[in-house]
Formats: sequence, C-alpha cells, structure tokens
Amino acid sequence: MLYTLLLSRAPSLNSTFAQRTDSCDDINNCRKLFDIVWGCLATIFASTWVSVHPNVPAPHQGPLKATLRRLGMMLVAVIAPELIVFFAARQLVVARQFAQRYSVSTTHGFFFCMGGFVSRQGGPVTTIDQFKDPVLGPEYRADIRNTRREDIMDKSKGDGLSKGLALMQGLWFIVQIIARLAQRLPISELEVATLAFALVNIFTWILWWHKPLDVQEPILIAPADTRSYLLPVVKISNLCGASDFTPLLDSFAHDAEAAPAFPVSTEAPVPRPTVHHTSKRRPLSETIFRGPIQGTYTHYQPRLSRAVPQFWSSPDEPGHTAFAAMFVAIVFGAVHCAAWGAAFPSTPERVLWRVSAVAIAAYPATLLIPHGLGALLWPTKDVHDHVPLAVQIIGIVLYAFSRVVLIVLAFTTVRRLEAGWFVDVDWTVYIPHL
Repeated sequence: MLYTLLLSRAPSLNSTFAQRTDSCDDINNCRKLFDIVWGCLATIFASTWVSVHPNVPAPHQGPLKATLRRLGMMLVAVIAPELIVFFAARQLVVARQFAQRYSVSTTHGFFFCMGGFVSRQGGPVTTIDQFKDPVLGPEYRADIRNTRREDIMDKSKGDGLSKGLALMQGLWFIVQIIARLAQRLPISELEVATLAFALVNIFTWILWWHKPLDVQEPILIAPADTRSYLLPVVKISNLCGASDFTPLLDSFAHDAEAAPAFPVSTEAPVPRPTVHHTSKRRPLSETIFRGPIQGTYTHYQPRLSRAVPQFWSSPDEPGHTAFAAMFVAIVFGAVHCAAWGAAFPSTPERVLWRVSAVAIAAYPATLLIPHGLGALLWPTKDVHDHVPLAVQIIGIVLYAFSRVVLIVLAFTTVRRLEAGWFVDVDWTVYIPHL
C-alpha cells in the first residue's frame, strides 16, 4: 500500500509541489535542511547500529576491537540491509527449532545459535552434533535447561522498552512520509532512501525481538567436573587393561582437582583452552562471501574456537530462509524505484538513480527463478547451489556498486532542494487544535 502511494505520487514530485508553494515563510510550518538530514541520519542509525544484534564475541575482547566489529556489521547493514534480515531470519528459525526440541524459550534458542553457551572445556556449544556426545551431551542439555531466561536477558543491553523505542523511531519516520504524500508535499531522495531502511528495519526488529542485544560475556556450562569428561577414557582403559592411559588419567585428575568449579551463570571470563589447531584456515570466499551472505562456515569447528563467527546461525538452518531475504531485497529496491519521477539536480544523477534502483530490485528478483525451481526439483540440495558461485559474485559486486551509488546520490541531491521541500506536514489536519 505504501509503495503504491509512493508510485502514484512519483510523477508529480516535481511539478505539483512547485505549484503548491514557491517559498516557505511560515515559521510554524517549515523545516530546515538540518531537520531533514538529521531526521534521516537518526533513522538510518537506528536501522543500522541500534537494531543490529551481534553474536557473542570472543572473551577478553577490548573496546576498540568490539567497536570495529560493530562498525563492520553496520557497514553491511548500510550496503545490504537485507543481509541482516537474512541473518536474523536464519537465527530465528534455528532458535525456534532449538526451543521446540529441548523445551526451552526462544531466547535460549537465540543464545544457543549466537554462541552464548560456552563449555568449560573451551569452545561454544552451538551445534546439534555437540548434544549427541554420549558424555557431554546430556550435561549440555541439563545446564541449558537449568539456565533461566532472566539470567540470559540480564546480559542483554536492551529490553522490550528500549527495543520498542528504537523501533518507534523508524515507524515515526514512515508515518511522516505517508503524511507528506497525503498532503502532496515533496520527498527528497535522502528521505526515500531512509524510508527503505526504515521498512527493512521493521523486519529486523520483529525477527530479533527475543534475541539478547549486545551480549559481551557467555554463560559457562558443562562439564562441571573434568573427570566426567574422562569417563570414556576410563572405560577404554579398563576394557583394554592397558597401562598407557595411566599417566594421562593422573594428569587430568590432578588438573580436575586443582581447577575451580564455575557456576552456570558466572560472570567470570571464559578461560582460553589450550588446543592444537589442526584445521585449515578458512578460505577467503567463506570469510567475505559465504559467511556473511549465505551463513555457510564449512571449516568452522566450535571445539577449536573461542567464539562463533560474526554471521553464524547454525549448520542445521534450512535453506528456505533465503527466500525471505530475496523478498526484502525486492521491497528495498522497489522503494528506491518509487522515486523514478522525482526532481534531481542534474540529468546524469537522475539516470544513475534509476539504473541503480532497478539493479538492486532486479537482482534478487532474478535469483528467485533459479532458486525457486531448484528448491522444487532438488529439495535436498542447498538453495545457494542452484546458481553458479561466479554468477553470484558478479551480481553481488554490481549490487554493492549500485547501493553505493544510491547512498552517495541520496546525500548529494540535497544540495539543490527547492522551497517546497521545506514545507512541513500540517498535523492539525489529522490532530485538530494541535
């Protein structure tokens, strides 16, 4: 409905508004350029910084590294906000499946897939395979069930009220745009771009509503006693009657007696385990492409890691969540296309805006065809494998370039706003005696 309203007004964004007013001389019904830019920046900030719920970082991470990590996610949210929606959708599906399987809350499920539960042996407990361990699996499940939701949310930097206020920032901006359209007032390209962010932000907040925000320290879980971890070794030693295990058992037994007992909800930092990393370094394509975009980390091993990757959800996540990201990407691009008939300072800027808007709307739309057919014909195959990797990379590069062009144009076009753009909404039309 909002898109239809935008599109119906788009051809008249130049001529109609020029006829309405040649100047804005009513101090009670005018807005300044600062008001326009500040309102857009505040909404974009709420959509890219405040609404992003990062995974739990590695222990003992300094403030500088934490800030850079958050800025990296903000950059992704600015260039491709639909990727954040895709990330949130993957985690929501995993969280709900986990909650249903183990009879816990959705918040427990989110905390599981964001790397919030860490074994005292070292490494996050974040895959279903870890629960299949005959010794540690039952202890993991018991400790997670015994962890109260209140203990998890106590680590969150946001509650329902703070999240609601941030969400209201975007909703209020959308209401203002609808009011301007209803009163046939012009909308700048910066406001159109911000509207797209605000709409995508609604999806993000809904999907991550039960996810703890900006958690810095995990919760330690099993094993409570190192000797329980050695039970299989003890059994093998008894069956084989071998003495080769004796030094190993004595060494671990000594460590177990000397090791302090950590309560489940302790705030103590997670000890870094001493492990021999035998896994290969993650390939570059997984770090910058498959990880952030597809959520695929084939080389990631929780037991040999201190934290989950930045865009980790779970290897058990179903592939159909990719369709949600494509739908949001189409909506995001369609909002930019709604400014097709808007006034631009120059013809090249108008052409660049139109081409870029069509590109970011058309690319995800074209992916729906092979992904949809592939999901029907080969349901067991990964949804991302239906399109060659090279084609996806080329499309993503062009998409990112188009997004950068739209961001730059959104700010450069405000240099020549005409008087009609500074007329504010007359709220007395809707709220008498205001």
